Amino acid sequence: MRKAALDTDIVSKLVKGKKSGVQAGLKHAMRNLQIQNRSSPRRRRAPQAHLGAILLAAAALVSSACSNPHDQGAQPPASALGTSRSAAPTPPSPSPAPAPRQGVLRPNDLLDAPASFLGRKVEVAIVEPLAGPETTAALAKVEYGQIRVQIPDNLGIDFALVPGAFKKEDPNRYRTKFDRVITGPILARGVFESDEDLAKSLRHPAYVLRISSIEPLPVEAPVVAKGVSDLEAHRADWDRRAIVYEGVWTTGFEVSSLDGAIWLTPARGVIESGAAPPRQGGRTKERVRVTGFLFARPSALYGHMGSGRFELLASRIEHLGAP
Repeated sequence: MRKAALDTDIVSKLVKGKKSGVQAGLKHAMRNLQIQNRSSPRRRRAPQAHLGAILLAAAALVSSACSNPHDQGAQPPASALGTSRSAAPTPPSPSPAPAPRQGVLRPNDLLDAPASFLGRKVEVAIVEPLAGPETTAALAKVEYGQIRVQIPDNLGIDFALVPGAFKKEDPNRYRTKFDRVITGPILARGVFESDEDLAKSLRHPAYVLRISSIEPLPVEAPVVAKGVSDLEAHRADWDRRAIVYEGVWTTGFEVSSLDGAIWLTPARGVIESGAAPPRQGGRTKERVRVTGFLFARPSALYGHMGSGRFELLASRIEHLGAP
């Protein structure tokens, strides 16, 4: 009994000056133990285990009381000998996939919300560069038949066009070729699918569009862009638009900058006119008028090391002389 009283005094000192709720919970537990020791000879012989539990509970309760000094109310736990009342935070619910765009889609619509389109037949307008053979002779020589869509503002995701005969379970599925050369821009129809085996190999997501039909994409008349500030003010409206832009083109090692903000990429088969200045090392500046597709996805960066705020895929470049 003296041992119980001594330990009771220790616990009281532990919680002295702490919250009344903590003190009340500890005193209640200690009174119960003293009653049990008086009523049970067996428990009188071994009260230390019970008092040890009380001491552990005291430490937890004192820590809980000190952790929120702004809470002035008495909030004892459900049981003085119970576990801590704090629980692991509930993880936030994942954001729902955006609603699919109706009608003609863009590649980024598929890749931003793949779950919304997997297994569905879709119609996709593709103005991005296509990494496929350019001639019939080249098509005959290539070993693999997929045509990768080179999306400048959705890196780290593999997206390719494949013939309708493509089957995911076939280990030689990528040897199936198209029967003709495919060049963009195109309007492609087919079934959007994921290739999990390829994704494991590449260590990033991989998707294919199993083609049922392809036709040239009707292209709108190019819109004249007056300057970088005009593009910045309405990025989303300019994204994937055919434009005409006149400015100063700086070229050099890992540099292809139009007015310091637009990464200029000549498309395959680009048409050039006028006299281009000689490029023999260092950086060259000239004035150009460029026609092509502008990539201006909000918050995206383009070109080498993200040095461009936009990218212009040029189908025509007019060399106008010195800046």
